Amino acid sequence: MYGKTSVSDIPSVLDTYTLFGNTTSIAYKNDGQVHSFVHFSDNLFSQEEIISLLTNLCIQKINSIDINYVCFYSPMFPSREFIELEKRFTNFVYYHQPLIAFGQIPGHVDVDSEPPVHIQTEYTKNYCCLINRSTATRLQLFNFLHEKNILKHGHVSNRNVNRSNSTNLISEPYKNFEDVQYTDDQTDNPRRYVWYYPLLDFLFDFSIETYNEDVPFLTEKSTKAFFWGKIPVSTSCRNLMHYVEQFGFDIFRDVVNYNYDIQRDPYMRMELYLQEVHKLATMNIKDIPNLKSRLDSNQELMCELVRRGQTILANINSNTRYINENKDKFLGCDEN
Repeated sequence: MYGKTSVSDIPSVLDTYTLFGNTTSIAYKNDGQVHSFVHFSDNLFSQEEIISLLTNLCIQKINSIDINYVCFYSPMFPSREFIELEKRFTNFVYYHQPLIAFGQIPGHVDVDSEPPVHIQTEYTKNYCCLINRSTATRLQLFNFLHEKNILKHGHVSNRNVNRSNSTNLISEPYKNFEDVQYTDDQTDNPRRYVWYYPLLDFLFDFSIETYNEDVPFLTEKSTKAFFWGKIPVSTSCRNLMHYVEQFGFDIFRDVVNYNYDIQRDPYMRMELYLQEVHKLATMNIKDIPNLKSRLDSNQELMCELVRRGQTILANINSNTRYINENKDKFLGCDEN
């Protein structure tokens, strides 16, 4: 098991970047007048604080000439605030680089072995549902599995972790399988386990993503299933699974009804999601056509995207060098 990467470890391919400030997800490099920020992990940050900092860098001038060129790289679609910042300052650029989302994975799993992991297709359960931190929607999902008497059809845990005085708790932690990773004396999720499953004899991975933003933002919850030959069925923000599909993954539209994913209203989205969970938890998964070959293809694509992600990060290094070597042009002070 790899599993040595912590939440704040910068991808090793990034050249001489350091962790920025008190963040756990932004790498920073200052080459004199060129300031590069890379949002490298699946954790968010204080956008208000970052926007204020970037603004302060952009407004600095000498004789009405900008003295800083500021770059921000992220797998996220730019928010309205970042778009406005780019409109306001010619010396700021937001690089939307979706494949950065896969940048930390080589620290967790080996994508270069052949095959990286054996895909198990002998199932004793239809699904798994691993809940660590308590949220309202995760509690709703867990209660639904309990009320519909389908906990027995899956490997289910609700570790009931409370990070912010949550009221979305059950009376005591729950799990219906022997967990060799998240043992009872651990109060939160050790980062080394997030890309692994405690058992593999299931097909569907039900999850509620951490972030419910205006645009999709991927964490391991909606993508790690592809590496292990599983089918992720996730929700949170609108169009999450449609976004996942754009990377080229087979999300098994002939099996899963993704009408829930396109609903604008979050309550309707959750209602339809739970209906789909019930269907998948109780269906005969032996009827799915070409299952093994499709799972193999998804695994191969996952590994390829991870490798491409490393190339993207390497290209950030070369882009930073190019800007630094030509900073007069980028800052508009090259008379030629």
